[in-house]
Amino acid sequence: MWNCKCGNTCSDESHFCDKCGAKKTEFENIQDCQWFYYDDKKRVGPLSFEEMKEAITSGKIFADSLVWHQGLDEWKKASETSLQTFLVMTVPPVSKKLLNDKWIWCLATIPLVIMYILYFLFNIRDSSINLIDILVLVLNCLFLTLDTKYLENSGYHMRKWLFLGLIFIPLYLFIRPIKTNKNFAPAIVWCILFFIGISIL
Repeated sequence: MWNCKCGNTCSDESHFCDKCGAKKTEFENIQDCQWFYYDDKKRVGPLSFEEMKEAITSGKIFADSLVWHQGLDEWKKASETSLQTFLVMTVPPVSKKLLNDKWIWCLATIPLVIMYILYFLFNIRDSSINLIDILVLVLNCLFLTLDTKYLENSGYHMRKWLFLGLIFIPLYLFIRPIKTNKNFAPAIVWCILFFIGISIL
């Protein structure tokens, strides 16, 4: 069996694809040429056909990822090339209805609430860094890491936003619902708590 560039599977005896009419030799040449794919505003390659298949398996290339190889006039979606057959093996992300938001809610509420309670208990009003601030930072890192790990295991690629989230929590809180097609409630609650804290501290 051999897979044509159109995604059709043909028998070894067939020298032409019964779907698009391409020659078997044309497909073999495609496997031998250099491939590239577009990922996060940069071009990755050159890669062999086998390396492209590995990139699909590892979750770097998806059906709508742009790819190019010698012989193509322009970049195409992976699903429109001979990679189509291998894309069937990729598992789609978990439905947003099944996503658990416990860690994002922890991130949006617990660190700020604990900080305000401790500030009032110890009557701290100066802006210098203290143990309470360090505790809040640790909690932010913990919940952010747990949430990104959970999303990665669910098929969403949020790992690259982890560093930005560690620098500026609201950025992650607003990017997450965009990537997962969820609501902005945790981000809005964080903003409300933040501005309440500014007004009373």
